Amino acid sequence: YLHNHARMWFASIWIFTLKLPWVLGADFFLQHLLDGDPASNTCSWRWVAGLHTVGKTYAARADNIAAFSDGRFEHTAGLCADVEPLSEPPLPPSEAPALDPAATLKDGCRMGLLVVESDCQAETLELPATPCCVLTLTDPCQRALAPLADNAAQFTRDELQDASKRAAAAYALPPLTDDSQDWCDALRRWVESQQLDVIAVARPPTGWVHDRLQPALAACEAAGTCVSRIVRAHDRAVWPHSAKGYFKVKKQIPKLLDELGLV
Repeated sequence: YLHNHARMWFASIWIFTLKLPWVLGADFFLQHLLDGDPASNTCSWRWVAGLHTVGKTYAARADNIAAFSDGRFEHTAGLCADVEPLSEPPLPPSEAPALDPAATLKDGCRMGLLVVESDCQAETLELPATPCCVLTLTDPCQRALAPLADNAAQFTRDELQDASKRAAAAYALPPLTDDSQDWCDALRRWVESQQLDVIAVARPPTGWVHDRLQPALAACEAAGTCVSRIVRAHDRAVWPHSAKGYFKVKKQIPKLLDELGLV
């Protein structure tokens, strides 16, 4: 674990004082942080560097470090005070990804619910039908260039075991888990053993889970199994406002809550 203040200081010192590539710093965090996440980790490193919200940087200051560490780190001479934002080639236009429509199920279709590490609250998804089984893929994704630290990998496995139990309990089903590294084979065996017509899964956002899961789902589709990639209503509502930092979304929260019927 690492407090957010310490993450920001670390990233700022890494980028501006030590002049190291931000991508390697972000990758180092993903190797070791228990809660390593593609959005909160990668976008926060980009924000510190002045890339995510273009031109807006974060400078680690000695007085700030001393204040929020109760004076434990007073010897911080040499911190770079002139934090010029980094630059990069223009990114492609930002737009909400195309959404997969929910599968239209015929009477008697058998649907399985799939749980992966990009969404550990599968029991809250609005499914097109009641699942007949729940499978959780518990092999941690390789989210960094170097192997995951043992504690980070074990944290993910424990997290997925808990998610499996909750999702299965929501539908009074036994939790099924598969720790295979070959997700294509794992899904093929699951579909065949459960005689599934449809796989329902929370739509994985851009990131390592998507890159690993998509070929496995595509293989199932090629073999005749329908895949329903579920998108939550609040994700659909927030995406158009998520082109920059957090505050643009924050300003829209009252309106979004009203649109979603949550007030």
